[in-house]
Amino acid sequence: MINFENIRTMRSRISAEYELRHDIRKLASRILELSIAELQAENGSIFLIENRTITFQVLAYQSSFAKVVEYKIKTAMNTGLSGWAYQNRQGALSSDTSNDERWVKFGDEGDEIRSAIAIPFLYFDEIIAVMTLHHTSARYFNELHLAIASEVAKDFAPVMEAVRLSSK
Repeated sequence: MINFENIRTMRSRISAEYELRHDIRKLASRILELSIAELQAENGSIFLIENRTITFQVLAYQSSFAKVVEYKIKTAMNTGLSGWAYQNRQGALSSDTSNDERWVKFGDEGDEIRSAIAIPFLYFDEIIAVMTLHHTSARYFNELHLAIASEVAKDFAPVMEAVRLSSK
């Protein structure tokens, strides 16, 4: 069950972590980690984007982080659900990835993901990140999950941009 109180206090929880105020990569990883926990996703990814180029990516399996293979990122951002969210500048819901042409299967983990959402982080008119959350159960994610994740993106986009600019 989604804990709405935790979601409402996510920004203050992250703001209290001093090291996140100066490191965009740590901030993005923490946003992903808390989003996975609060929306009860099983894993996900976040791509930081600057000047239409991915500058940092992280894939989370529960709370462990690993780099994503570059060809997978390019494919996902060109033809996948993340790319659809990026190109259409709005959140995307795939309640059953096996019936969604926007979902890219890579063979190693793509077949077990059955429900996904992808959310762009917009700062003014620029997309600065795209976060995707996954679950192995079809129809796990619904419009409520998408709405909450979209609010998280709307709330954190200015924070992420401020941290990115201050760390230059």
